[in-house]
Amino acid sequence: MPGVADDDLLLALAGIELAAAAVHDAVLGTGLLDPAATAMVTSFAEHHRAHAAAYVERRTGGDVPEADPDAVEALLAPVFGSADAATLLQGARTVEAAMTATAIDACGQFDDQDVAALAARIGSVEARHQSALASAVSDPSSPEVGTAGSLLDA
Repeated sequence: MPGVADDDLLLALAGIELAAAAVHDAVLGTGLLDPAATAMVTSFAEHHRAHAAAYVERRTGGDVPEADPDAVEALLAPVFGSADAATLLQGARTVEAAMTATAIDACGQFDDQDVAALAARIGSVEARHQSALASAVSDPSSPEVGTAGSLLDA
């Protein structure tokens, strides 16, 4: 069972996941993506909401958090500033790189190894999101997993 520190980290991660979902929703709201990219980004936003719910479910109590506004701001910076779909997808890929790094960072911070394993599983999903988005924009320069900064430090 998670301890108090684990509960705090779970809550932070849930807020960050909801922030990532908000970023993807904003990308979708531009209306610039083709149907395949729209389906992919929609799926990723749903995954982030499911990840947030999984983190909250592991907590020993408390309410579902709102998206962390600081995390939303940090995630939006690389995404917006362009009006073309390729740049929006590249920005979404950058978000996924940060989400991967954040989950990896969290793994080493949990006292409860079952909770650390949850973060590791979620991190692997984030890495697959990053890879899919890199493929969608044909970007072979996608950073190695873990090279983006963790949002836990943001």
